[in-house]
Amino acid sequence: MAQTKSIKKIRCLQIIPNLGFGGVETGVKNLHNYLNSHENTSVVLCEKILDLTYKKDEKVIESHLSFKSPFNFLKTKKILKEIIEKFKINTVHISSRAPAFFYANFLKHNFDIMLVTSIHNPFENKNILKHFYNKSLMKGDAIICNSYFVKDFIERKYFPSKKIIPIVRGIDVSYFHDANKRELKKLSSIILFNPSRISR
Repeated sequence: MAQTKSIKKIRCLQIIPNLGFGGVETGVKNLHNYLNSHENTSVVLCEKILDLTYKKDEKVIESHLSFKSPFNFLKTKKILKEIIEKFKINTVHISSRAPAFFYANFLKHNFDIMLVTSIHNPFENKNILKHFYNKSLMKGDAIICNSYFVKDFIERKYFPSKKIIPIVRGIDVSYFHDANKRELKKLSSIILFNPSRISR
């Protein structure tokens, strides 16, 4: 039951397995911090909080329930319902396949929300079951991907859609601010290394 009206104030629930330190998690934390500091609302539901700076954040909720387990389905649905009603959520952002697979339809059919999913890498379809599982992230009213490469992959493997929006993320240089700046005279001795996850 996706909203057709424009959303003036964003009251967003973000769903992610673990709130840690990877690229996906950093994006969730950046959005969480930004929305809450700009007169909007962000709530995060995760299985476990690994970044302890968020342990005392009342809007980061640790369920201790695996999204991948069907045995947690009813308990997690109850938690989702309570969060949506308490914070008057109008937007849900899912960043992982497991919560999208189990809860996307439940969220879309039972609440007046806009569902946004995000895809951060090209998923291999090793068999028809894996294809069905991966496709759960295509259920968003809007689909965000982190590169044009991933967007092209999705459109080739699944379907072309105007719903797929590439947002190419860079690095927030303020995280790497050096208070003791030194003047670099020999640039030829400098080696820049871009860390990333290596795959085929």
